[in-house]
Amino acid sequence: MPSNFAWQRLNESSIACAGEQLLAEQKDEGLRSVLTSALTKVMSANGLCHSLDRNNKKVFRDNLGAFVVDARSIVRVR
Repeated sequence: MPSNFAWQRLNESSIACAGEQLLAEQKDEGLRSVLTSALTKVMSANGLCHSLDRNNKKVFRDNLGAFVVDARSIVRVR
């Protein structure tokens, strides 16, 4: 079974891959800037660190929620 660190790296790479795909699809430079900022906040805002403890998971969920709010008008479900 993979270690917690391996799961964390997998999740980070999944988010990065999804982020790259979103940015590649966005042609408007201003909106791309908003998405870039929102994606950066998901993995680094509010003291998020490389730990899988309960507090850090809550911070990640909060950051992800903020991303959804920031990006919902830009990203649409197909």
